[in-house]
Amino acid sequence: MKLFNLKEKLYELLSLKDSSHHIALSFAIGVFISISPFLGFHTIAALLIAWIFRLNKVAIMIGTYTNNPWTFAPVYGFGLWLGLKLYGMNDSIPDISWSSMKIMDIFNYLKPYFMPFFVGSLLLGLAVAAISYFAMDYAVQQYRKRKAAKDASDTA
Repeated sequence: MKLFNLKEKLYELLSLKDSSHHIALSFAIGVFISISPFLGFHTIAALLIAWIFRLNKVAIMIGTYTNNPWTFAPVYGFGLWLGLKLYGMNDSIPDISWSSMKIMDIFNYLKPYFMPFFVGSLLLGLAVAAISYFAMDYAVQQYRKRKAAKDASDTA
């Protein structure tokens, strides 16, 4: 049994009974949420935002799960890199003495990277969400045109 079939989810998304704008907007907001630095709150945030703004719940959830355990490291790594560049910080990894590491030391080492990570991830999320909106709007419109043409040729 497959837990997640990408092709099925894409067809489900393209086949939703909603306007292409509404589907694309919901999906793009989900993508933004997936890249946002609020780790652990993505699903709750997506459902809450979908409910408050009456967005398409299927589209926002599919968008939210575009960033997954296999893509977290490169996405958040790029967000941190972007934030470090924007802050003008040296992006080298600090020397850490792992043998004498305590839990509070981890927070002290990571503290200077929090704001660059936060800002970089938010900006990356905004950029990817904007691209996702236009790509999904176009995909839904093209899918519906092809489906209408196929339906017309099947009835003729």
